[in-house]
Amino acid sequence: MIVKSTKFLGVHLAENFIWSLNTSSISKKAQQCLDFLWKLRKVLLPPPILTVFYRGTSESILSNCITAWFGNCTVSDRKTL
Repeated sequence: MIVKSTKFLGVHLAENFIWSLNTSSISKKAQQCLDFLWKLRKVLLPPPILTVFYRGTSESILSNCITAWFGNCTVSDRKTL
């Protein structure tokens, strides 16, 4: 059986090697973390704590396997990120 896409080690792989599905998944996860970061900022947490939170969540999501998929992303996918 041939599948249209699969998720392997957190990266969405499509049968035609277009990374739009992976990009939308990553941007959705990162946006959820950024929303939480805004809530933490509203509570007036100090910037070093916000930086640690950002690097531990959003930055790690955005840079997961980036060397494998970023080079083949379309311009619109890069703008999404």
